[in-house]
Amino acid sequence: MPSRIQVAGLVVLVVMGASCTTAPSMSPSSPPSSMRTSRSMPSPSASPTRPARTSSVEAFQLVSRSFGVAIVRQRLVATQDFGRTWADITPMRTVPGGLPADLALSHPFFLDPEHGWVTANDCVGGKAVLFRTASGGRRWRRTSIPSSTCNAGAGTMPTFVDARHGWLMRQEPTGESASIQRTTDGGKRWSGERDFPWITRLRFVDPLHGWLGGIDRHSTVGLFRTSDGGRTWLPVSAPLRSCCRTWWALFDAPRFFDALHGVVPVTLRHGNRLVVVFDATTDGGDTWRAAATLGPVRAGTIGFPAPASASVATERHWWVLAGRAPRLRVTRDAGRTWRSIAIPNARRAYALHALDARRAWITVRVGRLTRLVATRDGGRTWRTLVPVAH
Repeated sequence: MPSRIQVAGLVVLVVMGASCTTAPSMSPSSPPSSMRTSRSMPSPSASPTRPARTSSVEAFQLVSRSFGVAIVRQRLVATQDFGRTWADITPMRTVPGGLPADLALSHPFFLDPEHGWVTANDCVGGKAVLFRTASGGRRWRRTSIPSSTCNAGAGTMPTFVDARHGWLMRQEPTGESASIQRTTDGGKRWSGERDFPWITRLRFVDPLHGWLGGIDRHSTVGLFRTSDGGRTWLPVSAPLRSCCRTWWALFDAPRFFDALHGVVPVTLRHGNRLVVVFDATTDGGDTWRAAATLGPVRAGTIGFPAPASASVATERHWWVLAGRAPRLRVTRDAGRTWRSIAIPNARRAYALHALDARRAWITVRVGRLTRLVATRDGGRTWRTLVPVAH
């Protein structure tokens, strides 16, 4: 891997502010839409000791138009109705012996309501566990995995393309190091660890073909691809705007809509200025062109270079959280025009996941708490979700 490629930390753990405080984590990639849905979920369990209305959302993933998961006060909860009701599917409820006291749930990833994984880490004790379920959380199994440190932005994040093929991405932002392991048996065993300076995002489209986004400066190589399941990675050139070629360039992982057409957001940062460029391909990623640009906007000072939270929902519908104020930018015409949307009652907006032109979840700062808000109408109206089982 070229030594000049660095990465700044935002895959699912966003490093916000010079004080190195962290925002909620989000799934590293969306699951294939072809995965089947579940007919039932575990019966709702008792609420956490403190109501979710007074607790911050620690992580979330919006999986489909109705299904999603969240971590609140170390409880993993799931919804089948876009956040109106929730069921407790925390691994400690079904794993023999429960969850050791020093392990903290951190990063969930679900393909569908049945198949899911979530990591738990003890950064002080140097141990970590991956929990996996094929029954919607009714039963869990666990596997020991490498742990991450207690440093800001550090964490281990799973991503899968089907019930068997997946990858673990572990990163240490303060140490400028990251690694990837792969599994072919649903997470029972992991092998083939590859080391990188850093990774912003990892996304696979099938068991063999995947993309890795990184950080680049002074060149156009911050995007990598694999065609052998992650054993080897090759750099791919992508254009940068002439105005910003000496800025930090933070590449996301591309979203492909078929075998040929895809879009990748690239965040360009310099001081408190930010530009988001959307590169597009029509030949499967062999070549890229700058299709649209958003910005510049004022983004505030950060402890680590971090990309804007962007969600490419369709070929034409893109959502971006960018700027110091909690505002959402949305385009319905592939970046030709943008609409700015205020997020009510929010001091700050952190992570975004949009499914299509209408549905999205966002974590926002309200007072001292991190809330999860949802829209079903493209951002015209918002509803605060309360991820707690009743």
